[in-house]
Order: sequence, then structure tokens, then C-alpha cells
Amino acid sequence: MIQRFIHQIARQVGRCLPIAVSFVCLVFSSCGDTPGPQPLTRDFSNGTIKAHTGPVTAVLVTPDGKQIISAGRDGRLVIWDVASKTAVVELLGKGDQLRSAVITGDGKFVAAGSEKGIVNVFDLENRKPIRQINAGNDSILAVAFDSKGSLLISGGKDKQVKAWTIAGDAAPKLYEGSFDRIDATSFSPDDKQILAGSAGIGIRVWRLSDGKPQESHFQYNGEIYCLATSKDRGLIVAGGTAGDVKGLHDGKVKTWRYADGKELASFAPHRLVTSSVSISTRNSILATASTTDSVVRLWDLDSGKSVGSLIGHTKGVNSICFSSDGSLLASGAEDGTIKIWNIHPSLNAK
Repeated sequence: MIQRFIHQIARQVGRCLPIAVSFVCLVFSSCGDTPGPQPLTRDFSNGTIKAHTGPVTAVLVTPDGKQIISAGRDGRLVIWDVASKTAVVELLGKGDQLRSAVITGDGKFVAAGSEKGIVNVFDLENRKPIRQINAGNDSILAVAFDSKGSLLISGGKDKQVKAWTIAGDAAPKLYEGSFDRIDATSFSPDDKQILAGSAGIGIRVWRLSDGKPQESHFQYNGEIYCLATSKDRGLIVAGGTAGDVKGLHDGKVKTWRYADGKELASFAPHRLVTSSVSISTRNSILATASTTDSVVRLWDLDSGKSVGSLIGHTKGVNSICFSSDGSLLASGAEDGTIKIWNIHPSLNAK
């Protein structure tokens, strides 16, 4: 999906592709240049896991920070031990490509969406499957749990958003009105609305209770590839790709206050596309990553300033995830590796 977009851009701009794209400043910080390519001569991560034979499509961190769960294009869903960096158990072996994955806030369940429209849900305590959902006729690109872990929403290439109950086998509730492929899904911070990111003018919103479309205050003129919400801070963050009047694209990230839809930030941390975002509410940090950039970047949510760059990957990064206490960040890349990053204590517990 993102690779196809990059190829399209490459055809449009030809030899001009390396030209720097202008950096859009945060609304509460000074402007600067888009970070350029950095020579990756050293690996500053705290460990590497050679996880998959193909790209890592999703990384998740368990609430205790002791395990990482990864999904890959090789069809495997694996639990890894952070301390030993070895596999604990393989929940899914090689099979259909996995395109998305999500874990509940309490760490009880994990769900993974496949290329062929199947979502497998596992009980992590027993490490056993509890439900297999036929969620669509095409790739499931996005899955999300509500805060209670009782509802799962899915979205993908069939342009449909559906909600499923984890217990039982009830038919899904369909949220209609989307006209584009769904690349990202999330529940709102109060669990009352369903959010979906795709191409168009912004985030699509439905009321959970009756499925009615709602007016969206979260405008994004481009294609949204990732969504993150903060229940504690009442924030919504979207990342993707957006163009300007000259036809140039950058990896736009926007942040809104959920309560009133006020836009708090708009900036471009990466060239062409931002593929993943993760919020650490414990230390007020936003992490961003890109399939066209091997550097994971850290930003202070309050000041909008850069607070660090995580250098170690040699290829683009598809997925990032903070631990619940903000002390660890996991990142999964195109080359099938997972990097583990210990976030410096000076950034914690602001």
C-alpha cells in the first residue's frame, strides 16, 4: 500500500525525488528544515530481534513491558521476550500475510488482520485462539480494541468499517459512509465514537451506539495511514501523506484535542509519508516513524520540540509502540527486524 504510493510519487517527480520537502512547523514551536537522511554508521538501539523473513507490519508491547508481539508479511504472529530477545511462542505460523495487529489495554487479547480478510483473536494468558473472524473480502489494514477489550473494529481495502464482539459470534455492526480504503482505525478517547483514517479530507467519525456518521472536526488533506489516541490527555493523532500546491508530498502529522476538535499541531517529521505514531502519556512524548526513513523520531507533546532521534534501523520503519510506562519503545522495519529502545529516564514522568 505505502510502497505503491511511493512508486507513484517517484514516477511523478523523477529525478527530483531527493529534493527536500519543506517542513511544516508545529503550531506551538519554531519552524525548521525537514530532517534529512542521516548516515547510519552505528546502531544505538538496546537490542535487535531478527523477527521475520519479510517486513514487520506491526509491533505491540505488553502492559508490563516484558514482551513484544510482532506480526509480519511472512504470516507469523510471535511473542518475544524483551530481556533475552528470543521467541516465547509462535501464535501463528507462516501463512497469509498479516497486515495489522492490536493488543488490549490490559494485555488479555491480541488480534491480527490478514491479507485475505481474516482476523484471528488470541487469549494471551492461555496463548490460544478464541475467535477467527471473516472480516472482509480483502486485506484487513487496521484493527483496534475499545478500552474494555470487548469490542474490535476492523477496516481495510474493502472500504468498510465493522465492529465485532469478542465474546460470542454475533454478526458485526457495519459503519457505512466511507468511500476509500481504510488504512487506520481507532476508538475515540471516551469510547463513544469510532474513527477511521483513509484518503480524503480527514478522519471519518461514527457514533458507536447507533452507527450514525458524525461531523468530523479532524481535517487532514491527504491520506491517513496511522491513528493514535490518548485517553488520559484526550488527544487524537494522525499521520500519513499530504501534498501541497506544487504536488510535493510530506509525512504530515496532525494532533487535535478530542473534546472540541481544536488542532494543536501540524508538522512533517518525515519525507513523503509517516507510517506509524505512538503516544507515551507518562512522559508526554510522541514517536513517529516512516517507511521512507530509518530513523524513529521523538517529539514533546507539550512544547512541540524534537527530543530525540532513535538511530539503528537500516531500512524504513512500519510500526512503533511505547510500553505503558513509557520506558521502552519497540519498532519494526521493512527488513524484518525489531529494535528495542530504552527511553532515557530524563524523558520519563514529566
